[in-house]
Amino acid sequence: MKIALDHVTKHYPDFDLDVTMEVPDDTITALIGTNGSGKTTTFRLMLGLARPAGGEGIILGDPIRRVWVNAKSRTGVTFGDSTFVPTFTLNDEIAERKRFYTTFDEQWCRHSCRGSRFR
Repeated sequence: MKIALDHVTKHYPDFDLDVTMEVPDDTITALIGTNGSGKTTTFRLMLGLARPAGGEGIILGDPIRRVWVNAKSRTGVTFGDSTFVPTFTLNDEIAERKRFYTTFDEQWCRHSCRGSRFR
């Protein structure tokens, strides 16, 4: 099982999230919902970027309350409020990715960016 969440909860003053879901191996799953429905919070909980108030879960074998490098280095997420540094060059972006992803493929990245504005 890639991801399993069992009544993982998060409480905010104006919002309560309670999510139960499973993402089996070899599947692609999308979270679809309106703004404020809990999509980003669910991802933050799965990646250990937010602490759940209750429930249990695993992501790539790691418990969500203690997500290790294994899961983080195999997961890519871009949040709606993510920012990119406009002055970064391709070399800057590559250096940044290599810090976070132990399996980052620099050669593939450079090849994929040929012809883009990152050259």
